[in-house]
Amino acid sequence: MHFIFGLLIFLYFVLRSSTRWGHRRVSRHDLYNGAARTFDDLVSQYGGNAYQAGWRKLIYATQDRSVELQVHSDARRLVLRIKKSFPARFTFYRLPRLIYAFVDAFLEPKMRVEGTHYLIGARDSQMLAGLRDRIGFVALMQKLDQAGFSGQIGQYGMKLWKTISPDDLNDVRMMNFIRLAQDLVHLSDPELINIPVQPLSSEKRCAYCKEDLSEIDSVQYCQFCGTPHHKECFELNGKCTVFGCERPAPQPEFVDSPQRPLSTQS
Repeated sequence: MHFIFGLLIFLYFVLRSSTRWGHRRVSRHDLYNGAARTFDDLVSQYGGNAYQAGWRKLIYATQDRSVELQVHSDARRLVLRIKKSFPARFTFYRLPRLIYAFVDAFLEPKMRVEGTHYLIGARDSQMLAGLRDRIGFVALMQKLDQAGFSGQIGQYGMKLWKTISPDDLNDVRMMNFIRLAQDLVHLSDPELINIPVQPLSSEKRCAYCKEDLSEIDSVQYCQFCGTPHHKECFELNGKCTVFGCERPAPQPEFVDSPQRPLSTQS
């Protein structure tokens, strides 16, 4: 088994190196500027803060600092962190299709998730078995697989990572990544309580007044569940309208830290 893992790691790094050469056509400069614009859009739409941290590293943090997006433009890497401690450790590595097809015959059932290319590891086998039995877990892992994420859950929180592409550099896609991560946090909670959430009849209607959202309306999306409201309706209600979420409206935040604001490099 150790030989298989050694060979797997070797093939992974060989394939990753060749893939990175293919990404050279997208310059680090374009990636950095695209990420800067995307994070500015996230701040405008959902609140929170965006700033530069180190050389070509950009960070977006939500209002309550529980979620953090990082773009490392030199490494062409997107990292998503959620601050929540879990009692057991669960790791999933997304393998390239060719490598996964090669090792699939050698993997034990407990090291797989149906319909994905993940190599699974967990210190607590009961935790992993419990996750598989939860409704929506396999479907969520399939979505994370399609998005290209690997990840780890443990006592220091959740960390997801992937190779970033130009298609990822928009606020809608980034917010979708955050929602997938929050769903995984919810499903991984050992004290999971299923809270019914009122389904939306249409994402083009305000959840509060039920009127259609036109292109000229000012729209406020809930920072946590992503439900659209008229900005005036959200402020009038003071919180998200969706039952099971009901998060309060974001408040202006003032940062005292010496973090440098984002700026588009020339």
